[in-house]
Amino acid sequence: SLEMLEVVLQQEPDNRDTLVDILVRKQYLVELMALSGETGKALEGLKEISGTWRELEGISGEDMRTSLIYIEFLVEQVRMSHEQGDSRSAAQQLNDIQLHLIASQSNMSFRRVAGNRLVDAAFLQWEISGELPSANVLSHLPEYEPGSGRSRACHDASRAAMKAVMLGQED
Repeated sequence: SLEMLEVVLQQEPDNRDTLVDILVRKQYLVELMALSGETGKALEGLKEISGTWRELEGISGEDMRTSLIYIEFLVEQVRMSHEQGDSRSAAQQLNDIQLHLIASQSNMSFRRVAGNRLVDAAFLQWEISGELPSANVLSHLPEYEPGSGRSRACHDASRAAMKAVMLGQED
């Protein structure tokens, strides 16, 4: 599907949605490389994707879908930075990501996705530092109460588990 999207982009070079879809697929490939131990290739892939995101100016108040996909990329970039020993940069970037996600939750169409991304970033911060995120971040984490309608998919269930582990509510 990546090759087909690249052909479409060649035919319509100004199609931002197609370019974002290509970046999503490349991000998945980078994640798979990292998980399979191909760290060097994954870092090269991140650099390539990062340049394209800079050209797109990833975060945009008008295009929440693209902004949240970009945030997902940034969280993966932070994870890789930390694994490469750059914890200071990772911590600062996570703080910026969390503040953006808190602001993004006001957009009701994307509130659920932004909340899940905030859990991802908060959990990663906790993993890196061993400390809970700020009270402001914690107060914006979504509730995942059974029967509330909040947990509708595996994505929600995994974020609920991450939040519970982070907060020491593992029972």
